[in-house]
Amino acid sequence: MARLQAFFLLALCKQAFALMAPIPAYVAFLPGCQVRAVPGGPLVTLTGTVHDVQKRATQLNPNWAAKYTGNNSTDNRIESHGSNKRTDFSVTCDNPHGWFGANPAFIDNGIRYLSGVQGRPTNEAGPGNCGRDSKPKTLDSFGSIADGARHVLETCLRELDSVHSAIRYNRV
Repeated sequence: MARLQAFFLLALCKQAFALMAPIPAYVAFLPGCQVRAVPGGPLVTLTGTVHDVQKRATQLNPNWAAKYTGNNSTDNRIESHGSNKRTDFSVTCDNPHGWFGANPAFIDNGIRYLSGVQGRPTNEAGPGNCGRDSKPKTLDSFGSIADGARHVLETCLRELDSVHSAIRYNRV
């Protein structure tokens, strides 16, 4: 098992070196996710998109997808470490960079998908890291991301024809 995990870690490192940040002096952002690949086993941090994490977790445990994907039962939920405080979202619905708006139907599909994903999304600290500021962050679940997307959708659709936004996560 240790060799298999080392192999996957090596593959992830190779992918990380191949990524180039779109902004000079910034590093490419690879989100991470803490998942329990084996029932009762330790949390393993995997990096990449949600789909990458699910694929790698299934490689570690072929039954992982059937056991954990889309199943929000308390038996399979990763334990919440810390308090049950809600995430406080600060949303700005302006579009200072002239980005194209997002299709609300696609956002809604993503919200429903993320609501069923198991694991705890993480990001390391770093100045120049596009994913977060100078502090590392681990969310309680992908539901926090889904909640933020829902808040952006509901807030910005009232103000704009399409969704343009910046969002910050704060703990209350």
